[in-house]
Amino acid sequence: MKARSYLEGITVKTHLITSDNASVALHQLAEEEDVDLIALSAHGYSGNHQWPYGSMVNNFIMYGKVSLLIVQDLPAKQEYVSPDLQTSERTER
Repeated sequence: MKARSYLEGITVKTHLITSDNASVALHQLAEEEDVDLIALSAHGYSGNHQWPYGSMVNNFIMYGKVSLLIVQDLPAKQEYVSPDLQTSERTER
């Protein structure tokens, strides 16, 4: 990720951490490192596209204390469709 950064002049730090509870570990790292911004993919390991965000992103939205950059990762054909919409109301793009 660091090598792909197009943000010249911005300090980017990377960490590889392991934990039984990834959410807690990332919240702790953000606090310990005094992070300004956290970038997250909208869907993680499980990749469930039923909702616009996965559990990790929802956790940071609800409990995080740092600004977020959430990158939507759904392919164009798998755009999020509200569960409220009936199947007949969905349109193919």
